[in-house]
Amino acid sequence: MKKPVDVYLAGGTKSGWQNQLKRALNKLHQQGLVRWSNPEDNRTRNPEEIGLLNEIRRRNTDIIFLNEQDPGSNIGCLHQEIEKAKSLGKITVLLTVSKNSFIDSENLLFCTEKWHLAVNMLEEMIWAIAEDK
Repeated sequence: MKKPVDVYLAGGTKSGWQNQLKRALNKLHQQGLVRWSNPEDNRTRNPEEIGLLNEIRRRNTDIIFLNEQDPGSNIGCLHQEIEKAKSLGKITVLLTVSKNSFIDSENLLFCTEKWHLAVNMLEEMIWAIAEDK
């Protein structure tokens, strides 16, 4: 069996988009092709521990999915996530508010304002990476 593709979920937490994304790609999870890494799953509230856990998650992930559209998204934090992803050479998908956003698109593999396009691109990336594992 192939190793699952690890996907790190970055962005706000108010809308529950992480669960919506997991439901949309549940078939991949059931087939063992994807493993989600959600910072919201931290079992600690200690900021230093959270930072360390998130850094470990970023380093061990294949794809970083960023959601700027969530009402709880901190633009500064998302910008930092993009810079960290770039420095680690990670594949990134950004669901952005607008193409005129602050985001430097040359740092991203895929950037869109459309939820369904971001989900479809993520699914295609998971399939492609899973084939190589």
